[in-house]
Amino acid sequence: WNCNVHCTYCWQQEKIQAQPPTDAVMTLRQIDLACGAITEIEHRFMAEKEPSSGPPGPTTVQLFGGEPLLLGQEALVERALTHCLKNNWHSQITTNGVNLGRYAQLIREYNVNEIQITVDGSREAHDRRRRGSRYSEIMENIDQLIQQDETVVKLRVNLDLSNLESLAELTDDIMERQWYTSRKFFPYIAPLRDSRPDNFSLIRQRSELLSAWLDLMDKHPKVRIFNLLGWGSFQAVQQFTETGHFPYPRPYICDASVNQFVFNPAGEIHLCLEEAHDSGMSAGRFEPHLALNEDLYRTWRMRLPSDVPYCQSCNLMPVCGGGCQLWLKDGQILPHFCKAMRESFSIGFQQAYAKGELVENRTD
Repeated sequence: WNCNVHCTYCWQQEKIQAQPPTDAVMTLRQIDLACGAITEIEHRFMAEKEPSSGPPGPTTVQLFGGEPLLLGQEALVERALTHCLKNNWHSQITTNGVNLGRYAQLIREYNVNEIQITVDGSREAHDRRRRGSRYSEIMENIDQLIQQDETVVKLRVNLDLSNLESLAELTDDIMERQWYTSRKFFPYIAPLRDSRPDNFSLIRQRSELLSAWLDLMDKHPKVRIFNLLGWGSFQAVQQFTETGHFPYPRPYICDASVNQFVFNPAGEIHLCLEEAHDSGMSAGRFEPHLALNEDLYRTWRMRLPSDVPYCQSCNLMPVCGGGCQLWLKDGQILPHFCKAMRESFSIGFQQAYAKGELVENRTD
């Protein structure tokens, strides 16, 4: 759970600190046990898989935290990457990038497939929001990684109204460094998220943030280099205007409802990253051996949007996928999420119509 950066918007540390004390870092033995459990889970999926559904995709192992690339954890990271290489698993690391240079040799040696790094806008915005992380050092670390041209680099911006305007300055820096010419560089923005059920402010701002983002694109077209993540209904309208077809209906909103397993330092298995600190939500254990809570496992995996009374009469259900299961569990935040989905959908159509991408069909 440890992290070397103190983000002003971090809500996860508050939830972790409210729990009973636990070891913050996995041991080498736990990494071996977790990777053994992954192999067992792979065999289970193959046994349950329909023969007609085609070959499975590669298993992906993601090192997450807290911060996985802390100083002193090199042996742990190397052990995990050794298992990935041995089993032909796709390896990903989500990091704040502070110690990326110290891990560069391991990343090259073990052919890490993908690394995600957060940069929260311009130098001033990033250094203000992500204390302990210096913009100049992070950008230099990313520069070195991109020059290797071996690893996919995802640059994420956690977006809210306070750092939106700084995206133009960040875009200038990216273009000056010519990262956009790399086929393995993928910048994207995602709305800042807080999964505490008693904090609705960010989800309430989501449609307002989208409108502000569209205004920023009009003023600074260069920021279009960023892809969008987190406005599913708006993105569905974009696909419709580009192809004439909406996306296939979504039976879920994220991998927690499909095939994601989270292994934590307490020896527990969870299905969602955002509740992995909560032992009451554990779907099983990998230590001392693999044991899944079948009832909780099926509650997450078998749920469909049509099973949720709140969703059954909603015409956006095929786009939404039934919402976040954590929010369904807590209930209070769900109406705010649904409102944001509807407003974002409406914003998408209003924008498309204003640009002449839709034709009004009148019968009168």
